[in-house]
Amino acid sequence: APMRALLLLLILPLPLQEKKEYELKWGLGKNDAAEYALSAWKGGKATPRPDSFFLVFGNELKENGENRLLINSYDDVGYRYLFRLPAEKVRVGSVWAVEDPLFYNAGEALTAKHAYEERVVKGTFRFKKIDLAQERECALIEGAFQLFEVRVDSKGKRTAGRNAVASLSTAQWVSLEKGLLLRG
Repeated sequence: APMRALLLLLILPLPLQEKKEYELKWGLGKNDAAEYALSAWKGGKATPRPDSFFLVFGNELKENGENRLLINSYDDVGYRYLFRLPAEKVRVGSVWAVEDPLFYNAGEALTAKHAYEERVVKGTFRFKKIDLAQERECALIEGAFQLFEVRVDSKGKRTAGRNAVASLSTAQWVSLEKGLLLRG
């Protein structure tokens, strides 16, 4: 009898995984645009940065959840992952991996000093929970990524280096009803 009680205690605390699947799609029309105010994180809260905004056009958001945002600097890398959704249906608790080239055409710059070094971004997204943002039900998706140097062998084959040179984390609240990024 003491053994049965111990087994019950170990089994009961396990959380039940939600079985409902969500298909997350961008809802911004191809001819529409959305303007996002940028904030700085100060003293534990977001403080709007004056005259700072980010503009996203509907035709930059792809059907498969990816995007074709133009990234011109390391400061802009986070946007590439804030505006990214899973290609498949997902459940709360789902995790999916990402591996992307970054600045892969850097070698085509006029000179090396005019280009960012090529990197590979590796990481994961996790559908953490259903949460409220602006009084709307949203999918809260968290991302954690690392940027790696790119190694090129004598045959021109590119591979990611072993040690990360930078890291990035994201949190995005995507409206379940409209498919819009409400906070990120």
